[in-house]
Amino acid sequence: MDSEDLDGTFDHCVWVRKVVNNYRDKKVIVNIVTQEGTEELSMDVGETHKLSDNIGMKLTGIQEHWAEQLPPCEECGRGDTQAKRMVPQARFGIDAPNTYTILRHDIQRKK
Repeated sequence: MDSEDLDGTFDHCVWVRKVVNNYRDKKVIVNIVTQEGTEELSMDVGETHKLSDNIGMKLTGIQEHWAEQLPPCEECGRGDTQAKRMVPQARFGIDAPNTYTILRHDIQRKK
């Protein structure tokens, strides 16, 4: 993998498209992008998906994260009146060789 060209040199790119966390369902919808194309799938908590022969990912859980809301606009009143809202977050376990590099979307480059 080339750090200067991540888009052109990755093996797998996993996009979490939707996280469902309610009393009936705990699952995610993910897109898995490879050089061959894109696969969309639904995963329940505890389910494992094989990315390749020696690489797998497991949805280990969904946790609640409470995010601060911006106050409503004073001029027009648009916005949410609640101070916080729950944003469900998916947790994955990755089974891969030590040589496999995992990068997250919120990675910060050193300057």
